[in-house]
Amino acid sequence: MSDTGSVWSQKFKLYQRLLNVQSNRSVVYSILWREKDQDLAERVYANVVKWVTGRSTPSYGAGIQEFFNGLAEELKCEPGVNGSTLIEATIAQTVAFLGPEERAVAAHMLRVLETPLDQTESQVGSSPVVTTSRNLDMEGLGAIWLQHTGPIQTIASGLAEGRIDQKHYYLDPESSDAWSRIIDAQSYPTYDHCLMSLRALFESPEWIACVERSKPTTSVMLAGGGAPAKDLLFLRNLTKQDHGGNCNYHYLIDISLYMLRYSAMWLCGNAAVFNSFRRKVVLKPVHRDILSFNKRDHDRFHEHGAVVFAITGGTIGNLSEAAFFRSLDQVAAHRDLLVMSADTIDDLSLEDQHILVGKYDNQDLRLWLKPVVRGVLSESESSHPESLERALRRIKVHLRSGEDGHVSDIPQSRSVVVTLDVNGREVILLTSTRYQTSQLSAYAASHGWECLGQISTQANPHFKQFLFLRT
Repeated sequence: MSDTGSVWSQKFKLYQRLLNVQSNRSVVYSILWREKDQDLAERVYANVVKWVTGRSTPSYGAGIQEFFNGLAEELKCEPGVNGSTLIEATIAQTVAFLGPEERAVAAHMLRVLETPLDQTESQVGSSPVVTTSRNLDMEGLGAIWLQHTGPIQTIASGLAEGRIDQKHYYLDPESSDAWSRIIDAQSYPTYDHCLMSLRALFESPEWIACVERSKPTTSVMLAGGGAPAKDLLFLRNLTKQDHGGNCNYHYLIDISLYMLRYSAMWLCGNAAVFNSFRRKVVLKPVHRDILSFNKRDHDRFHEHGAVVFAITGGTIGNLSEAAFFRSLDQVAAHRDLLVMSADTIDDLSLEDQHILVGKYDNQDLRLWLKPVVRGVLSESESSHPESLERALRRIKVHLRSGEDGHVSDIPQSRSVVVTLDVNGREVILLTSTRYQTSQLSAYAASHGWECLGQISTQANPHFKQFLFLRT
C-alpha cells in the first residue's frame, strides 16, 4: 500500500471511531443515508476503496465534495471547516478541526498514530487494547457471564459427516479480527445493508407502534457478538422510550468469547458514547449457545419486563431454523418482540443470483475460512497432502435448494453452500440460506410469532428486517 493509501486508511479508521460504525461503507452511508442518495453513496464508496488502497486520491468532483461537506458537519468541525479542508488535512489536523467533544474522543489516538490504527483494533481480540480511563469504562463493561453451551462437534467428526459445524469460525482467537475484515470488505456488503435497514426499521410506524404497545425494557441480541454498532442502534432507540424508566437491560449472547469481548470493549471504549448510557443501560455479555435456552433463561430475561429479541445480519440463515425457534420458544413470552434480519429471494433474477454467489466466492471469504480449512486438512489423513493456499483456491460456491441436503427447514428456500473436495468427497464448510418472504413469515407464525411487517432499503431491497410479535 502506498503512503497515501496508508494515510487514507488511517483517516477512515478515525472516521469509523468518531461515527461509531465498523466499516468504511458505513462511514459513507452515515452521511449519504437518504434513499435518494443511495446511488451516490455507492459511487462514493467505490472511490473510498481506491483511496484507502492507494489507487487514487480524492478529487473535488460531484458527490465527493458533498460527502466530505456532510462529514465535516456530522463531525461537528469548527466553523469554516468544509469538505475541501478535510480532504487536504493531515490526521492530526483532522483531529484539531473537530468539535470539543469529538476532539476529546479522538485525542488519545494521536499517541498511537505511529502504529497503524488497524493494529490497535486487532489488539481487542488478543492483548489489551491501548486505552485510558477516559475512553474505557470498566465498571460499565462488567463481566462476561459463562454458561454451559453443550458439546461442540469436532472438526474430525464434522469431516466424517461431510459438514463442518459453523461455530468453529467464531472460536478461533483471531475470529473477531477476521470478522472485522470481512464486514469492511468491498465484496461483503451484507453487514452495512443490515445496519441501514435497521435504521429504517426504527423509524417505521410499525416499530414505533410495537414498542409503544409492548414497552420492552430488555433487549437480547442473539448470536450478536462482533456487531456492536447494531447494539448501539438498539440502545439509542430503546433508551429514548418513555416507558423504560431509568434502566434498559441489554443482553449480548454469543458462542464466541472473542466476539463478545470485542463488542463489549467497542461499546464501552468510547466514553462520549457510553457515558451517555451508563445510568440507563446494564450491559450483560453472556457466553451461551442460543440454540439451547431453557426456563431459567426465560426468567432471567423477563426479570424487568417485556423483551425485544434480535437476530440480525442474516444469521438465521446459518442455523437450523427449527432448532432456533424451538430454543426461542423456551424464553419468549406474550407480547415480546422479535427482530429478524434475512436475505430474501422473492423475484430473484439471474443477476441477483450471481451477486449472491459472489458475496462468498472471493478472496476475503476464503481468508475467513482459512483457520477451519487448516483444521480440515490436518484431520483429512490424505495420502497426497496439499498446501493450505491450494486448498483455499479449490473451494467451490454453489446456490442450491435449501431442502437439498437438509440445509434449511423452511420450504422454497435457497442456500449458498461453500464446499471443499476432501479425498474425493464433498465436505460442506459453510451454508447461508435465503428465504421467500411469505414462507419465512409462515414458518415463524407456526411457532407463535405474528409478522407485523418487513423493512428494507433501496441499497438492497432483498435484505429485510422482519418484525414479529409473540402471540
